[in-house]
Amino acid sequence: MILLGYHATGAYELYAPKDNKIVISRDIKFDESNGWDWTQGTSSMSNTRLVLQETVDQPPYELEENHDDLPNDEPNQVLRRSTRDRVPSTRLNNFDVFPYQAITEDGELINEAMISELEPVTIDQALSDSNWMAAIKKELKSIEKNNTLELMHKAVSKNPIYVKWVFKVKMKPNGEIAKNKASLVAKGFLQKPGLDFNEVFAPVARL
Repeated sequence: MILLGYHATGAYELYAPKDNKIVISRDIKFDESNGWDWTQGTSSMSNTRLVLQETVDQPPYELEENHDDLPNDEPNQVLRRSTRDRVPSTRLNNFDVFPYQAITEDGELINEAMISELEPVTIDQALSDSNWMAAIKKELKSIEKNNTLELMHKAVSKNPIYVKWVFKVKMKPNGEIAKNKASLVAKGFLQKPGLDFNEVFAPVARL
């Protein structure tokens, strides 16, 4: 087949000389080492002629639609109001409901502010809550189990990297609290190039 170009759908538009057909396909493999011998023709190809029709530019004209004379067989439909008694739902009486169109960027900030009230900022705030105390103990047990932390004496010539507790509330799709997550992270952003480190290594998969 011979590549003609690209179809409107994004697929390739191909021409099959032997079958004298246009084929549309997405999965093709190009063979640039071989070319089609145009001296090979088929009986259908030899009797085929291309006729170019000359297009004549015509001045634009407007169509006027007039439906006054058309008969209207459909009778006028009269809408009736339902007589069924409507009872308002009491499911959301204890909540402040806002329409979706009224929620703007300010509404998103309010939502984030409500969640941030549940998350302690300092370790002192977390230690005053039993739920966050359990999350801290779970994180320390995980660090001890994986041997990711080693206590050692501070070297005089080295600048230590301090750690920080990060507290996050994991929410369920229905808005309920799933769990309290406490993470002990290092403040690597405090390191200065040339002072705390000279070389930077990126993790690369070895094939």
